[in-house]
Amino acid sequence: NEKPDVALIDEGLAKAHPVLGSIDTIAREGLVLGGDARSLADWHLAPMMAYFTMAARGKAALSEYAALSRWCENTKDHAILRQTWPDFSTLPKA
Repeated sequence: NEKPDVALIDEGLAKAHPVLGSIDTIAREGLVLGGDARSLADWHLAPMMAYFTMAARGKAALSEYAALSRWCENTKDHAILRQTWPDFSTLPKA
């Protein structure tokens, strides 16, 4: 039941944009992400992006990066992620 540190969140989101931009460039150029075959890079990035976009502000930040957003959308429902995703319904309600 702790209140979020908004300043810390703001700082983190500001630092996230250069990273999102770099990953978006990689996805746009098809260097690793975005192909039909998934790589180890995809499987490392997917859970981080899933957690990042669970927060409304993370999801809003991602919307600024079209290629990365497309990659996230195409990856989020893959069977491997569905099979390994934790059951968040068991977490206590705030």
